[in-house]
Amino acid sequence: MNEKEKAKKEIGERLRKLRKYLKLNQGEMSVHIDIGRADLSSTERGRIYPTVYVLYLLKKKFNVSLNWILFNDGEMFYSPPVKRRKNSGLNPLNEELHDLFFHIENIPMVRHAVLSFYYDFRVRNQDLINDTLKSSLEEESPSE
Repeated sequence: MNEKEKAKKEIGERLRKLRKYLKLNQGEMSVHIDIGRADLSSTERGRIYPTVYVLYLLKKKFNVSLNWILFNDGEMFYSPPVKRRKNSGLNPLNEELHDLFFHIENIPMVRHAVLSFYYDFRVRNQDLINDTLKSSLEEESPSE
């Protein structure tokens, strides 16, 4: 196997690994990256290279590290640093929430996972939520 064939095969294997990590089938993934399922299959099998546009969409939609997908260098996903002021005054919990909101906003799969969990939790724990909100509102209201 020559260098070119080896590179196609390795890139295809990483693309398949990414798709499985995202828990998408080939049809779902192909919709996200705007190619046909057969082309995705050919790419995953190392028969063809992904196009530049596919690589662009992988980065844009899933925050995939192009260094990882092309060269197996670094982590699968970019983890861009969150810009903070030195003395932001945020406590650690607020910083974690800031990071969470940043990722929800910028990575569709994180947004989907968080919202799925939230809606499921809300349906299963409606009484707990109502009781907690009721007691919080009672504590905030001025005493008569």
